[in-house]
Amino acid sequence: MYDENYANLANAIILRAVDDYKEAKKIIPNTPENIIKKEKMINDVTHFFKSQYFRTLTNVSGECILKELEK
Repeated sequence: MYDENYANLANAIILRAVDDYKEAKKIIPNTPENIIKKEKMINDVTHFFKSQYFRTLTNVSGECILKELEK
């Protein structure tokens, strides 16, 4: 039970980061305030996917996720 709950939580965290990344890419209009917000959000998510914390949550490659998100 614990392992399943841990996996569900880890997946939810990762999916939230994916959604945040996609949202940042779609922020419109590109006003100066939105550009800054967009860059910060993308940098935060990129840092998360490259972090030790991410590697603790999953064995999936954060770099691969980032590459897929860029497509």
